[in-house]
Amino acid sequence: MTKSILLCVACCILLTVCKAQTSITKPNAGITLIIKNAPRQMFFLMSSNPYPKFVVIDSAMLGTKGGIDTMHFDLTVEGRESILRLVFSKHESRRFVPILAPGEHLEITVDLDHPDDVSFTGSARTREFYDFWKQRMNMDVATKYKIALNAGSPDSIILKQRIDSINNLTGLFIRKTIFNTECGFVAMFSLMDSQNGVLTYTKKELNQLRGKFKDDSATLKQIDLNENLQDHPRNTKPKPANGTYLTAFTLPDMNGKKVSLDQFKGKYVLVDFWASWCVPCRMQSPYLKKVSDMYGKNNFVILSVSIDENHDDWKKAIIQDGTKAFVNLIDDRGRKSPVKNQYNINSIPSNFLLDPAGKVIDKDLKGEKLVARVAEIIQNTQIKN
Repeated sequence: MTKSILLCVACCILLTVCKAQTSITKPNAGITLIIKNAPRQMFFLMSSNPYPKFVVIDSAMLGTKGGIDTMHFDLTVEGRESILRLVFSKHESRRFVPILAPGEHLEITVDLDHPDDVSFTGSARTREFYDFWKQRMNMDVATKYKIALNAGSPDSIILKQRIDSINNLTGLFIRKTIFNTECGFVAMFSLMDSQNGVLTYTKKELNQLRGKFKDDSATLKQIDLNENLQDHPRNTKPKPANGTYLTAFTLPDMNGKKVSLDQFKGKYVLVDFWASWCVPCRMQSPYLKKVSDMYGKNNFVILSVSIDENHDDWKKAIIQDGTKAFVNLIDDRGRKSPVKNQYNINSIPSNFLLDPAGKVIDKDLKGEKLVARVAEIIQNTQIKN
C-alpha cells in the first residue's frame, strides 16, 4: 500500500515537472548591442511586461574589454511586440526606444561619446516607430506660427491659415497611421495624439482597432480612453489658457520636504507633468535637461511633477535621466492626482510655461520647440533689461 502511494506521488511530481518544462517559452527574438567607448559601468536591458511597466530582463558589465563591448541577448516576445529600454548606470537614458516583434533580430550600434547617434538594423517595428516619430516632430512647425501669432504678428490671418493647414495635415497623417500601422506602440502614440477632440472615431472604427490590436493591452486601454473622452466631453475641459494663472499646489520633493508653486514667483517656471513609466515623457528628458543647462542660471527653473505611485521608480528615473538639477516633486496618487486633474490634464507629458508673475505664457511644448521657446523668452527678457 505504501509503495503504491509513493509511486502515485512520484508520478504526480514527474507530470508536474514535465508540464513545467513544456510550458517554458523558447526565445523567439534577439538583440545584439555594439557599444563603443563605454567606461566601466553596468548596463541593464529592460522590457515592457506589459507596457507601461518595465522589468530588468538581463544585465552586463561594460568597459572591461577595451573600446568596444558586443553583447547578444535572446528574448521571448509575447504577444504583438515588446518595448525595450537600454539603461546605462553612468549615462543618461536617451531617446532611443527599441521595439521587437516575434522573429526580429535587432542589431544596435551606439557610441557613448556621441549617444544620440544610434544606428540599427533588423527590426521593422523599430524602424516604423522612428519614421513615425520623425515625421510627427517635423509637423510641430505649427508651434513657431503659434508663437508669432501670440506675439501679435501683423500677419495673423496668414499665420492662422498656416496653422489650420498644418493641423489638417497632422490629422490626416495620424488617422492614416493608426489604420495602417502594425506597431501597437505607434498606434498608441497616434491615439494619444488624437484624443481630446483633435480627431474622433466612429464606434465601427474603434472596434476595428480593437480587433487589430487585441493582443496589445496598452493599445486597447488607449482605445478605451479615447472612446471615453469622445463619449463624455465633460472629461475634456480645456487646460488653463495662456494669460491665466495656475492654481497653486504643494507637493513633497525627493527628501520629503513640502514645496509650493508659489515659492517660485519672480522666476520663469516650466511646470512639467510626467511619470517614470511614460516612454514619451522619458523621451523628452534630454530636451528638458538641455534647456535647464542652458538657462538654469537665468531666472528659469523646471518644476518637475511626477504622478508615479512608486517612489523608488520615480527616484531611479531621475537618476537615469540625469535630471536631479530640476525641482523634483511627486503626487503619488497617480492618474487620480488632484494637482494634475485641476489643470484638466488627460495625458502626459504635459507642461505649462509660466512668467515671473505665475501667468501661463505657453503650454505643451516638446522637443526642440521647447528649447526655442524658452530661448526666445529669456533672450527677450535680457534685451529689455
